[in-house]
Amino acid sequence: MKKITISIYCALALLLAFSFSVSAESYPPRLVDEADILTLSEEQILSEKLDSVREKYSLDVVIVTVFSLDGKWATEYADDYYDYGGYGDDGILLLLSMEERDWAVSTKGYGMTVFTDAGIDYMMDQILDDLLDDHYYDAFSEFVSLCDDFSDNAANGKIYDIGSLPKGEFPIFKYVIIAFAVGFLIAFIATAVMKGQLKSVRPAYNAASYIKNGSFKVTESRDLFLYSTITKTPRPQNNSSGGRGGSSGHFSASGSRHGGRSGKF
Repeated sequence: MKKITISIYCALALLLAFSFSVSAESYPPRLVDEADILTLSEEQILSEKLDSVREKYSLDVVIVTVFSLDGKWATEYADDYYDYGGYGDDGILLLLSMEERDWAVSTKGYGMTVFTDAGIDYMMDQILDDLLDDHYYDAFSEFVSLCDDFSDNAANGKIYDIGSLPKGEFPIFKYVIIAFAVGFLIAFIATAVMKGQLKSVRPAYNAASYIKNGSFKVTESRDLFLYSTITKTPRPQNNSSGGRGGSSGHFSASGSRHGGRSGKF
């Protein structure tokens, strides 16, 4: 009887383990590096960060790298990958295509609320330098951190958008040093040039020495007063170019509504 009980326990344990394995494998990975630009350790660290954001905010943050867009536009490819990849109704996907160095960000559901057009532009500004320098892990790590920050801000009732974007640290000390060095260099060059031009000059002991005899004669003197009237009319503001904030939406091939941006790196 004891052997039968142990056998039953073992069978249940194997069944649970098998069920867990099937469940884990059936959920799509949030990091897909088809272009093979990351190391295995980098993939593992990023995957854990992406899973953490999902657990905290019930929001899928997905990163995908591919070699080619297969003839599609970057936005179209990103939308389709999210729609047909089995991800949740709320999320954001960052796509990199290495063939023409395209990037695209696709948002869906609540992701369109959290990540506005202005917000996405801000995020890409923060990681674009790393992408240009092929520092992909650093770029992706910063992207995930920004997604975490934006999601946390939204959870507290605040959305990063036009006029309310994060304020980065201004490296004032760095720019003061640069400005001082550039100013010193310009002043040094200017004084050196002037010094070279004054080598033939001799000191004079009174002002008359600077005037050539008979060269200065006043024949007429009068004052002229000039004035002008300037009328300024404010230029009408054009708000049709995304100045309203929020996310500009479009529909994917599957009929789902998405937001997002795209560009080159």
